[in-house]
Amino acid sequence: MPISFLMGLTDVIPPGFEWLQDYPKLDPENLAFIGLRDVDPGEREKISELGIKAYSMYHVDRYGIGQVMEHCIHSFLKDGKERPIHLSYDIDAVDPDHAPATGTMVRGGFTLREAHYIAERLAETGMLGSMDIVEVNPTLSHSDGANATVELGIHLVASALGNKIL
Repeated sequence: MPISFLMGLTDVIPPGFEWLQDYPKLDPENLAFIGLRDVDPGEREKISELGIKAYSMYHVDRYGIGQVMEHCIHSFLKDGKERPIHLSYDIDAVDPDHAPATGTMVRGGFTLREAHYIAERLAETGMLGSMDIVEVNPTLSHSDGANATVELGIHLVASALGNKIL
């Protein structure tokens, strides 16, 4: 889990990332995973041990993406202070029917609307300070699937930057 380097959970630093040793570590209180579907036992244990906010697709199904997002946003504001939010959007969180050009396809992911809602809601807060999209790999799908995945990524960035229907 690459985030383990940012949290200082490992002494093993990949070559070229030695500079991370001198930077403040990411506090697990300021982290949330949304849309989890396939978590290995070691990750599950670490998420629980560190108290990281984690919402599986069960939570999205039960409460809806709107309630899950409100809970996350509220938890980040618990001290009443707004702070910049970084969104790391893993495209394989979206169902492979909509984003097939990724290395880790697991059925039962976000619908197109759920995927966009996350980006739209964070844009609406005015606190989204940065964003990355990962796991887009057009070489892993036929041209239609590659184009659909790349287009989705572009549209998610647009939504995160404030693009709206109305």
